[in-house]
Amino acid sequence: MALGVTGLDANGRVTPKGTNVIIPMQGAGIGDIVFCKSGADPNTPSNLLVVGRGTNSAASATLNSNTYYRYGVIYGFVAGMAMVIADVADQSLYWATSGSPTLPSGTPQYGGGTCLMRNGKKATYVQMNTARNAGYITKSDVSQPTDGLLTSAYQSTPLTAATFASAANAETKLRFGSWTEYIRQTLRVNGAPGTCFGAVADGVKVHEFGRWMTKKLHGQSTTAFPAANYCATYAVANTGDAAGNWWLASMFELAEMMIDDHYSLVNEGLINDISNGSSRWSCVRSSATRAWSYAGNGMSDYYGFAYVQFAVRPVTLLKLV
Repeated sequence: MALGVTGLDANGRVTPKGTNVIIPMQGAGIGDIVFCKSGADPNTPSNLLVVGRGTNSAASATLNSNTYYRYGVIYGFVAGMAMVIADVADQSLYWATSGSPTLPSGTPQYGGGTCLMRNGKKATYVQMNTARNAGYITKSDVSQPTDGLLTSAYQSTPLTAATFASAANAETKLRFGSWTEYIRQTLRVNGAPGTCFGAVADGVKVHEFGRWMTKKLHGQSTTAFPAANYCATYAVANTGDAAGNWWLASMFELAEMMIDDHYSLVNEGLINDISNGSSRWSCVRSSATRAWSYAGNGMSDYYGFAYVQFAVRPVTLLKLV
């Protein structure tokens, strides 16, 4: 199939035009859709095709004379692999069925106050989605960013879009230009080992943590951890997919998914959109009774296992080439 184009996007990438536009595997990008051949193993690259974002809105398609089924949408890249989110509706689930579950031996936890921001400060609530966070400006029970001098990670009086524009914050305005740019450039999470965004275990790398932790939880109990159990047993119908190929996202993976530059492109590819206003569980623990999440205000947070139901969507890694 010839590749129709409308020009270049803001990232210098060719913008596809048409229906079911097949993208060369080497040229796959954020928001592009991964299809898997009917009945075939998705872990074999030759069974996959990448279709340009915005050029398909169906669950299946006839491509290169074969039937292919929508497998997921690319939301990032790591270690030479595509990070893929399942194109199914979010499930609203508890992380655990009790407040004090029996947890798998050896699984680590990452406490609050250690998340590293781009300004070099550490805190618990760090910015993951600029658009959502920039509009969440007055709620008093959630700590908000510091003033323009960045003398501490947070201040007791929330800095809002209005106070940012005041004469008292002239230095901030001079350096960052706008409230949104201030949020994006300084308070965006900067993943680092030893934090919930750089979660690792002995011999387990950051990009392997989600799969590892989900398998640990599911192996401990097939019922006690609903969010992880759902992802561990998920498989794409009509393909050769199998349980165990998908997992509950880590905070590293949620940060890649929810960052504004990725979020909007991912929703171009998805049939079942993700919302930056929905809180989402990660697989990373903060204590014996709590787990980390993306909060609906665009920031990171952690909550009790069994007290709230958050959105859950399986993710995976695919070797495309």
